[in-house]
Amino acid sequence: MELKVYTVPIVLFYIIHAAVVLVLMKLVKKKNQEDLGVWKWVAAMSIILPIISPLLGYIVWRAAKRIQHDTLHSYDTYIDFSFLNYDEVAIEARKGLELTSFSVGLQGGNANLRKHLIVRLMEMEFENRGAYLAKALHSVDTETVHYAATTMNHVKESYERMIDEQEKQLSEDDVHSYLTLCNTYNQCIRSKIMDEAMEKRLYAEFQYVLEEALSLFPNHLVFADYLVFVYQAMGERTAALELAEEMVKKFPTNSEGYIRLLALYFEQHDFRSMKYVYQNLQRNVREADIPASVKPVLDVVRSV
Repeated sequence: MELKVYTVPIVLFYIIHAAVVLVLMKLVKKKNQEDLGVWKWVAAMSIILPIISPLLGYIVWRAAKRIQHDTLHSYDTYIDFSFLNYDEVAIEARKGLELTSFSVGLQGGNANLRKHLIVRLMEMEFENRGAYLAKALHSVDTETVHYAATTMNHVKESYERMIDEQEKQLSEDDVHSYLTLCNTYNQCIRSKIMDEAMEKRLYAEFQYVLEEALSLFPNHLVFADYLVFVYQAMGERTAALELAEEMVKKFPTNSEGYIRLLALYFEQHDFRSMKYVYQNLQRNVREADIPASVKPVLDVVRSV
């Protein structure tokens, strides 16, 4: 086979060019680790397409550097931004954080971990576990969905059975029988395990039991506190406000009435009344008697 005149020079050029590129890559690798991936790409393309690829690679590299600089400049502007509503957002973030670990586990690829987490939801008692199970019900894994549905039904039946049994044990002479039942209603509602229709029925039943308990045991603040919560949830704001004000008058050194009033006034955007309630809270209630969970809210009120 006869070689053309220009074939040998071209082959030699490719060999020398490839050798130069490899030598330059070794030097870059030692001195510049930051853009190593970019340089490897440029080197590979340069061996395939000499002259053109180095020029294109250099242009792309410069453009990337410029974009990176602009991005960093924007980031500096972003972190200097004054976040006026930081406290309010921090409160919401804490609420969302409660779901994080379970959410990650339920959406992960480990089937055994998902089962373990769902079983824990059956065994543990805490707020919003219905939200965790709702996430599991939307899983693409059919076994996870089955476990979640079974757990949800089990928890619902467990609450309903407890309520039925505790209602039968109610006694007008025994405040603890009412406290036990009210605590179960509260746990059930706050677990968010029931559907909308069942939750509405639970609120109505809870309201009836609380009103009865409050008439029998008027000096037990917990019944009034629960009842304000139920009135507020059912949209009976006038009744909730009147009862919360009565709590403050009757139990001025307890924080519960003030906290309920703050929540009600916040819903109405009545910030002037919130400030007044906050000042009375600070004046009448010891710092040690204010729950730590509401202190971030109080910090927000203080800044209003």
